[in-house]
Amino acid sequence: MSYEKHHITIDADQVALHRFYKSNNDVPVLLLHGSIENGKIFYTKGGKGLAPYLSQLGFDVYVPDMRGKGESMPKVSSKHNHSQFEQITVDIPRYLEKIKNIRPFSKIHFGAHSWGGVLLLGYLARFNDKRVCSMVFFGTKRKIYIKTLQKKLLIDLGWSWLGRFAISKKGYFPAKDWKLGAENEPKNFYLQTDIWLKSNDWIDSIDGFNYKESIRGLNLPPTLYINGIKDRVLGNPSDVQQLIDETGANKNTQTLLIGKRNGNLANYGHIDMLTHPKAPSDHFPAVAEWFKRFD
Repeated sequence: MSYEKHHITIDADQVALHRFYKSNNDVPVLLLHGSIENGKIFYTKGGKGLAPYLSQLGFDVYVPDMRGKGESMPKVSSKHNHSQFEQITVDIPRYLEKIKNIRPFSKIHFGAHSWGGVLLLGYLARFNDKRVCSMVFFGTKRKIYIKTLQKKLLIDLGWSWLGRFAISKKGYFPAKDWKLGAENEPKNFYLQTDIWLKSNDWIDSIDGFNYKESIRGLNLPPTLYINGIKDRVLGNPSDVQQLIDETGANKNTQTLLIGKRNGNLANYGHIDMLTHPKAPSDHFPAVAEWFKRFD
């Protein structure tokens, strides 16, 4: 496996794009992390994780750190104005442009963890990029419908109430500062995420674009939704199914619930479905098979 780090200049930001590969013969894969995360959800410097795993099988894998996160600079602060609108309309197209400059392609696979899947779906709703031939999402939901005590504590109190209080004081959501996540979140990005988590509508607060209306009219690429059996709030299988219904499932939409009762080696949660040491021998092969099936 070879590793390269590339940079993409977007306004005042230097975005890090990590590449893992053996050759550039296969269809490339773009893996996008979620909110309060960075690209390391998909890899370690020691060669563990989904990105190195796929590269060992011959896939050419690209993992960006969103603006202000991971090895992208400058880091998130009160001066950072990055939003979901910019991520969808500017940054994802720039990732794809950079990948095409590194190695030309006519087809590409998308993969994502958690909120990264919502952003990639938003990109498709706007641009209907026919080059995307398949997708795999881990714990991806848009709205949280479940009503449990754990949800009230984690989302209603922790994410929404404390989050909005924090940005009024600090100018950003201090998830890393408070040890609630791997990265802090820019104010506008956080506020737009918070709206989408609660609303039946899926509307862009910047330009009023209706993602739900647009995406329902598309024939989305074949998509595999992987859910952890212990993921009870951030990627609850019932909320994941609501997203599938919202975006319009087709015959090539499948779900995979990973846990011991379904024959897996561990009971997985929201994060360790990608970081657990047993994942490469357990459900990572299903990801590779899905991508190869729809090359």
